[in-house]
Formats: sequence, structure tokens, C-alpha cells
Amino acid sequence: MDKEKSEQIKIVLLGVIAVLLIVQTVQMQSGPAYEEPDPPNRIGASSATINDMGGITVNPGINPIVNPGAQAVPQITPQPAAPTPREVTTMTFDQTDLQLGTVSLADNKTYTYNVTNSGPLPLTFDQITADAGVTIVSRPTAPIAPGGKGAITVQLSADVGTGQISKTIHVGSNTEPSHMHLTLAADVK
Repeated sequence: MDKEKSEQIKIVLLGVIAVLLIVQTVQMQSGPAYEEPDPPNRIGASSATINDMGGITVNPGINPIVNPGAQAVPQITPQPAAPTPREVTTMTFDQTDLQLGTVSLADNKTYTYNVTNSGPLPLTFDQITADAGVTIVSRPTAPIAPGGKGAITVQLSADVGTGQISKTIHVGSNTEPSHMHLTLAADVK
């Protein structure tokens, strides 16, 4: 009788394995319509194999129902990759603060900030903008080689108004810090 029960158990387990394999094959071919995310403390399922003697060997893994003394393996949450440090250079300006004194808009003068790449890498500008009332006339568009020079040229525009003004030119580049200010002050007549 024990041999008969053993054979019945083997047949039932083989049937369960066969059903699981069919379900897994169907899911792999059709793809799941909805895949539930793994809960953070999910415990692995057991697996079964047929051993050399024709019997079934259950490999419980970390299933506390089959193996109550087993402990769950902690889930390892992947950490985001550390940001790649950006390569930076340095720059120096002949002057960063232009004090123009009394100026007339009718003169249509331009004002230049001379820059030198004082670092080891090519200097690039990703953004150069100015406050209202100041127009960027020209700026470096190509990288400035180490030791090379460039210029940012500005002009007062008609909407600057009259009287004492103080305006800022915003310079974004591959330096640290990546943003700096140039200033321009004048008494506009």
C-alpha cells in the first residue's frame, strides 16, 4: 500500500509540474496582460525535479510553507548610477563690471567683455543672455581652446530707458560654477 501511495503522490506532483510548465509556456508566448510588481518582501517559490531514481525531488528554496526554518533573502534595491562628473575648465575676464558713465543711446556704441580660457579644456558657452534693455551683439559660438581668447559684445537697446541703469549679462559655460554674471552700469541720456 505504501508503494501505491508513493506512486500516486508522484503522479499528482508530475501533474502539478506539467500544469505549471504549460501555464509558464503560455505566458511566455503571449506575454502577461498585467504583471503585478513584486512586493518588497516576496519569498521565492519552490521547484521540483525528477531525480535519477525516477522520484521527485522538491527543492524548497526559501518557501516557509515547505521549509519553515528558512529565512528570506533580503531584496537588494538597485541604486542609481552616480552622476558622471562633468569636465570643466576655467575662464577669466579682463573685467566683469563695466562702468560706462554717461552714455547716449543715439551713439549706438557696443561694449565688449574679453574672455580668456585659463583652463585645460576647450571653453564652451551654452547660454548667454542679458536683462531687458541690453542686446547680445556677438558671442563665442565655437569652443575656445585652452589659452585662447574670445569676446562677448553687447549694446544698449531702445527699451533700456533713461537715467541710472544697472544690467546683468548671464553667462552659462562648462566652468565651475557653471553660471556667472557680467554687469553693466551707466547713466543713459
